[in-house]
Amino acid sequence: MKTLFTCIALFLGLKLAGQTRVSIEFGEPTLDCQGRGQLCQLRALPDGQKAAEGEGQLEIRESGTCLILSETMMSWLPQGYLDLERPLNLDAEVLRAIGVKSGEVVIPAGRYALIREADHWLLVF
Repeated sequence: MKTLFTCIALFLGLKLAGQTRVSIEFGEPTLDCQGRGQLCQLRALPDGQKAAEGEGQLEIRESGTCLILSETMMSWLPQGYLDLERPLNLDAEVLRAIGVKSGEVVIPAGRYALIREADHWLLVF
């Protein structure tokens, strides 16, 4: 429940530690993110810059990782869940943007249900 609250607080614009805007890329990781495969990559998105495919808000907490998606991103996930076939390592740029100084953050492979909240969707890893 704590993770869900922090995800909702992030969507409402409350400034929380460990959060950043991210560019979301879908595709096949073994093909340099080409195609319409799984979630392939998350990249830090500087203020004022637009994402090529889509964007969201990423938050990392001790209790979990949350990705907030707008309604427009749902064309990539029409089945209502995200299948992550391989673990997704967050790159150093994303980690710096959310204040992680060292180490790594890995989103484990698995199936993640989308949670509907008003005009946005949540993925809680």
